[in-house]
Amino acid sequence: MERADERGTVRRGLTARGRWLLAGGAATGLVALVLDERDLLFAAAIGVLLPVVAVLFTVRRPRLAVRLSTASPVLPVAGEGTADVRVDNVGRLPGRSLELRLPQAPGLLEEQRRAVPPLLPGSVTTLQVPLVGDRRGRYAIGPVLLRSHDPFGLWEDRRTVPGTLEVLVVPEVVELAGLPRSAAGRGSTTASTGTTPTGGAPDVGVRPYRIGDDVRTIHWRASARLADDVVVRTAQVPSPATVALVLDHRPREPRTAGGLDAAGLDVAATLAASVGLHLAAAGIEVTLTDHTGAVLLEPEAVPGTLQARLADLGRTGHRFTPAVPHALDLVIAIVGPLTDDETAALARVRRRGATAMALVLDPRSFVPARLEHTVPTAATTAQALRVAGWRVAVVDVTAARGPGGAAEIALAWQHLTHLGMLREPTGGLDGVTPVRSAVPRTGVGTR
Repeated sequence: MERADERGTVRRGLTARGRWLLAGGAATGLVALVLDERDLLFAAAIGVLLPVVAVLFTVRRPRLAVRLSTASPVLPVAGEGTADVRVDNVGRLPGRSLELRLPQAPGLLEEQRRAVPPLLPGSVTTLQVPLVGDRRGRYAIGPVLLRSHDPFGLWEDRRTVPGTLEVLVVPEVVELAGLPRSAAGRGSTTASTGTTPTGGAPDVGVRPYRIGDDVRTIHWRASARLADDVVVRTAQVPSPATVALVLDHRPREPRTAGGLDAAGLDVAATLAASVGLHLAAAGIEVTLTDHTGAVLLEPEAVPGTLQARLADLGRTGHRFTPAVPHALDLVIAIVGPLTDDETAALARVRRRGATAMALVLDPRSFVPARLEHTVPTAATTAQALRVAGWRVAVVDVTAARGPGGAAEIALAWQHLTHLGMLREPTGGLDGVTPVRSAVPRTGVGTR
C-alpha cells in the first residue's frame, strides 16, 4: 500500500518472509484438506495467522517528526562536517525500534543505515552522519526513509519523510603570495594618473581654501594664477586596479584540443577561486568571464559569491570566443590546451599596454595516451602565448589534485608574479615546462 499524508509517503506490506509463510500456510492447508490431516491443518493455520497477527501489531503507529540540519551548509573540497537527523515522537503512543536510512549522495555522503531506539511520547533522539566533500557541487541530502516491522519480520512499514538538506561543496582556496606588478601599482597610492590642469603633482587636485585648513596645504602656484581665490592641495584617491579572470570550462572531447574533463575543471575552479579571492582581498576589482566572453560575476559580487558560483559551474559550450568587457589592467586566463586558432583568439584579448598571464592545465592528466600525439599540448599552447607577450605557467592536473596540490598551485602563482620562486622552469620564467612542486607532498593540499 502507498499513500501520502503530512508525514510523508507510507508503503506498507508483507516482507518476503511474510509472503513465503502465507503462501506456505495456504498450500499446506490445501494439502491437509485433501489428505484429511488435522495436525497438518493446524500447522497451516499457524502459517496463515502469523502474518495476520503481524499486521495487527503494526496497525497503531506512533507519529514521528523528522528534521535534517547541519552546522556546515558550505564545505570546501576535502572538508568534513556532520548532518544531524532529529527524530521526535509527537504522538501519544510509544514508539518501536526503527531503522533510519539516508540515501547516498555521491561525492558527499555514503548511504547511511542507523537504528533508532523506541521513543516515548514527547521524547527526541538525534543521529549524526558524517559529510566529506570529495567533489565540488551542490548536493541534496535526503529524503529520510524510516522502516519499522513486527517482531517476526513478516510485515513492514516504509515511510519516506519529504524534505531535503542542501549542502554546497566549494573549491578550496589556496593561500597565494604576491601580486602582479601592473595590478599592485594601480592599487597603491603612488599610481600615476596624469598631471592636473594646475601643473601640480599627478596625484594631487585642488579645492577652494576653507577656514580651518592647514596653511601648509595651500597650493601657492595655483592660487597665484587665480585672481580672487586661494586653493589647497587634495590628494586624489587612486582608482583600483582591474583584472579580467577568463575561465575556460568547455567539456573536453576525445579528439579535440580545448576543454576540460571533470578533474581538470575541478583544478581550474580551485585556481579561479584562489586567484580571484587573493586579488579581491588586495582591493583589486576582479571580473570573472568564461570562454565565450560572458560575464559570470561582476567585481562587487566576487568576494562573497565567487566560490559558490564556481561550485555550480559545469562544463558547457564548445565555442571559444574569449573577450573582456572593457579596458582592464590585467588579464588572467585559466585554460586547457588550445588549437592554433583558439590560442590566437585568446592572445587578442590582451590589449595594448595591458599585462596578460595564463595558467595552462597540463593535458597529459586527462588525454588518453593513444591521443597524446594527435592533439595540441600545454607546451605548444604556452609557447604560442609566450610569443604573443603573455606570461605563462603550466599546471599538472594530477599533481594539483594530489596531496601536494596546494603547493603546486601556490608555486604556479609564484612563477607568474616573479615572487618567492622555489625553482625556475627549464624554459625560463615564461617557459613551458609544467610547474612541479618543490614541497613534500605528504599531508598538504586538496584531494
